[in-house]
Amino acid sequence: MPSNLLFFIPASWIILVPLTLLISSVVFFAGLKIFMIEETITIFKKYFLKVFLSVFFSNLMCSVLIFLIGLIPNFGYLIYHNSFNQRSNLGILLTLLAIVVSILGNVILLYKIIFINLKINKTEKKYISIIIAIFCAPYILLSI
Repeated sequence: MPSNLLFFIPASWIILVPLTLLISSVVFFAGLKIFMIEETITIFKKYFLKVFLSVFFSNLMCSVLIFLIGLIPNFGYLIYHNSFNQRSNLGILLTLLAIVVSILGNVILLYKIIFINLKINKTEKKYISIIIAIFCAPYILLSI
């Protein structure tokens, strides 16, 4: 179960938190540069921690969602039993669903809450939010 890595092996947080910070910062800075936003450095300094926390929260939300699905009686067994079966992709589909929920949650969190006072065009805010959410999604959960 992917979220076991987070909940039952606390040492993995030593790797995951700085990695999430690095990835979210690089993607946020690149998104600002792609849209040629003026005062990129000032905006980056003001919002990079908020973007990191948003990405981290949405990744954690995805992991918790997978964990909670696994706690449903008999359904968790069905998912894990079928995940290892080559003919059934139920576990992969539910993981993808959790990743999509994480992406949508992150876009809404960034666009509607975090970037509400950012002084750039609304379409640029929307596209930067989408870029951050897509590139910072917890795709690693598909391989665990």
